[in-house]
Amino acid sequence: MDYRQALDIARGRPSADERFIEACTIVSGAPQASNEERVDALINRAIAYSLTKRHSLALADLDEAIRRDPGYARPYTNRGGVHYQTGNDEAALADYTKAIELDFDNAIAHFGQANVFRRMKVYDKAIAAMGLACALDENNPHMRSEEHTSELQSRQY
Repeated sequence: MDYRQALDIARGRPSADERFIEACTIVSGAPQASNEERVDALINRAIAYSLTKRHSLALADLDEAIRRDPGYARPYTNRGGVHYQTGNDEAALADYTKAIELDFDNAIAHFGQANVFRRMKVYDKAIAAMGLACALDENNPHMRSEEHTSELQSRQY
């Protein structure tokens, strides 16, 4: 596959498909790719790796994306998700917090924080983070405030 085909595929919705991973690999290493294209390709390949439970490869790509663009919230958000999937709540919380510092309106990072706090049984912080996530992305079906808030409140006492 040539660079243009790879770029078109790598810019699409991440999938566990090996062709998608190959496209991201081409873009992330292409000399003609901009830093932004390389970083996004690394993040998308990390998502694909995560979908196939290849967490160490996902983390390596996200670490590289952060090294290339430390002021970009998206790799921190995704690395937080990988840490959450692997049960590393402290690392997940640190990454979600960093993503929020870089982009306060990052609803996914607030949602991730809420899930970490819920798993850590810190329900007041989970409710606050979920409330922010819902307020920032009220049309997202995964962030229905009444559904999550009532569940969290029932566990608080």
